[in-house]
Amino acid sequence: HVWDKEADRALSDKEIEDLPATISKWLLYYNISGKVLDLGCNIGKWYKAFAKHGFDYTGIDQSARAISHAITRYPNARFICTRIQNFLEENIYDLAFTSAVLQHNKDDRKDFIIGVIRRALKKYGYYIMTENTVNSDVDGYSKTKDSWINFVTARCFSFIAYDPSGPYYLFRVIK
Repeated sequence: HVWDKEADRALSDKEIEDLPATISKWLLYYNISGKVLDLGCNIGKWYKAFAKHGFDYTGIDQSARAISHAITRYPNARFICTRIQNFLEENIYDLAFTSAVLQHNKDDRKDFIIGVIRRALKKYGYYIMTENTVNSDVDGYSKTKDSWINFVTARCFSFIAYDPSGPYYLFRVIK
């Protein structure tokens, strides 16, 4: 399975000790805290960075191997092995996070994933994503900055901020 191979490869990556400066600033400026849901968490590489900011972390991934590695590495975090479409928790999280998740799915799957995120978030919860951003929409997977913003805002989110260094996008639920 491709995602199991990715989990094994990710073990050699350097751990992420801190959130990127932009995300840290957004958390402080918008007073974002509480529970974070990391969708497509792989081996939990973002756990330490979110924990350092005081978040109660939950990571989900479809790869049993990735979740096994994550549990071994970070036994104090909560990890769930499930496909995103099977994740049913609602109105629990203050923040949802994806890193290179949407870009691996066609628009109909992206639409479904955004719906899962929206349902998992509390009223007025936040969503931070970092996804491949291109100069023109050509392949049905990656999108331009404006296309990402339009795609997410069309699904009951308001756009708040963008930083090209990630690129990082910040949205908020408008239930």
